Amino acid sequence: MPRYVGNRHLRIYILVLGIFFVHMIEISVYAGAYYIASSVMDLGFLVGEPARGVLGHFYTSAVIYTSLGFGDVLPTDHMRFMAATEAMNGLLLIAWSASFLYAAMGCFWHELGYNGDSPKKYD
Repeated sequence: MPRYVGNRHLRIYILVLGIFFVHMIEISVYAGAYYIASSVMDLGFLVGEPARGVLGHFYTSAVIYTSLGFGDVLPTDHMRFMAATEAMNGLLLIAWSASFLYAAMGCFWHELGYNGDSPKKYD
């Protein structure tokens, strides 16, 4: 995070929001890919509960990306491979984000002078 951001705590909030929005963009890209694969290229369909429209594809993509696996919407045919790829990608990127945030918090604590021995009061 750039050091020119005034409030030290604000830098962490900006980092968390930035990571969140990057994940939302990735989910949106996959949602668009599901739409193109099912509507334009005819590679398969999303079956189950109605998953029509932009929000339906976004919901399906978010469930697959986060590996929740509700099972209410399922991909068919070649879209199953895309769903498996998205699940692996989501798993790796969410784990990387958590590790990156942990490392950033370590730098933040070090910058504040906390060394793990005794807590200090910060402003």
